[in-house]
Amino acid sequence: MILVEGVASGELPALLGSSPGTELSPPLRQWDVTRHHRSGRQVFSSYDDKALLSVGRAGSGWSFAFEQDPSAGFDTARFVSPAPAASAGGGWAIVIWHEWRQGIPPFHVSAAKGGTLRYAFTVRAGTLEATVGDVPAELTSPTPGFDAPDGDGQAAAAARVLAAIARLHGVTLPRLALTEGRLHTFESPSWSRPPGPGETYMMISIS
Repeated sequence: MILVEGVASGELPALLGSSPGTELSPPLRQWDVTRHHRSGRQVFSSYDDKALLSVGRAGSGWSFAFEQDPSAGFDTARFVSPAPAASAGGGWAIVIWHEWRQGIPPFHVSAAKGGTLRYAFTVRAGTLEATVGDVPAELTSPTPGFDAPDGDGQAAAAARVLAAIARLHGVTLPRLALTEGRLHTFESPSWSRPPGPGETYMMISIS
């Protein structure tokens, strides 16, 4: 998910690097998003993991783009946060990545303002894996509880961080709209860098 301050949801495709002229889809339910954007696609790549993002308003002056089920897992070495580019207009942009499919899921937050990354951190298996910049204490201090030994405890810690972000920035997400509503959508470029020299990836072709 990415939260962006001071822009309308229709501006998000351009801010996240989509092709010029990319428009939002008609309002779709979650289960129709993949079929709408990828119907007939026959070739898939493990590195070209484009995001299918539903968009809307996230409180006064904020927009959000949200992917319910990312096609690829979080890779610290390859992840490229879209927050700096999305914040180029001057406001905040906050990226949050949390995978529910794993027993003890990774959790990542990166925040930028005015095109500059202000802070970022990643928690994996209860361990603070990496930090950048001046991370607000309420996000990474012992308070959230990322030292919990199981997935449920990690999920509770992630929820506390989300609540802290909501308080710090005055953002809200329409949960019912995300789970049951119809939202405009678009396909963004991958949030992972392409493979470097010597790195391998997988291609799947369906015929």
